[in-house]
Amino acid sequence: DPAEDGGKPTVVELDAKPDTFVHEIEIGDMDGDGKLEFFATPSDRNKANTSQAGLIVMYKYDGTTYKRTTVDGGEHTHAKEILAADINGDGKSEFFSVLEAELSGKTIKKPVEVRQYIPKGDGTFEHQSVAKIKDRQTRFLVAADFDGDGFKELVAAAMKTGLYLIDGEASEDGKITWAEPVVFDRMSGGFEHAVLASDLDGDGKVELYVAADDQRELKRYDWDAEGKTFKRTKLGSLQELTFTWNIEVGKL
Repeated sequence: DPAEDGGKPTVVELDAKPDTFVHEIEIGDMDGDGKLEFFATPSDRNKANTSQAGLIVMYKYDGTTYKRTTVDGGEHTHAKEILAADINGDGKSEFFSVLEAELSGKTIKKPVEVRQYIPKGDGTFEHQSVAKIKDRQTRFLVAADFDGDGFKELVAAAMKTGLYLIDGEASEDGKITWAEPVVFDRMSGGFEHAVLASDLDGDGKVELYVAADDQRELKRYDWDAEGKTFKRTKLGSLQELTFTWNIEVGKL
């Protein structure tokens, strides 16, 4: 916790457990009360070529301590990507996970699934399936208003099957109906397949930046309003046998 008046911050350790992997942390305001919740993805130490369960949990400060709520139990697989973002502009964060495929050896029993979690009145969560992606894993999910309609679309970057655009529509009560995912570039992939949404040129329109390690390309995608899809521009080449873990922007 941050200290007041420049003092030393206090480190609060929550749910310490040996051999635990936490792949992702997200922060958002689910109920719009101005107080942020944070989310984590604890699982047992990961093994190659096999599926294993994991949790998605939320921590909310009640004035005294951080109260933990299980968002998803993850019976057969677990999430390595989660996202908290205000999709429809109502001041409340929507929360998503990307569950890795359920595997039997190298065979996919159940594909990657993107889920949205909706808070219930009793403090628990229910979920709806946003999209299913026929791939082993999808480790990047971003939200941005690429087409300028005031609603943020989702872009999912799968390991081998490409880049997916997932659009939706919000009703008056805030419930979102999601369309089927559309692949807008099949020739893009990578173990992480890092992506970033940002308006780098300052023209008021958000671009998508992608590191496709399989194709050894760093790319930019601009929304084409007439064609209702993205136009791709190659920005540079990546070295062979490269893992690009993330993309970030900053003013140097």
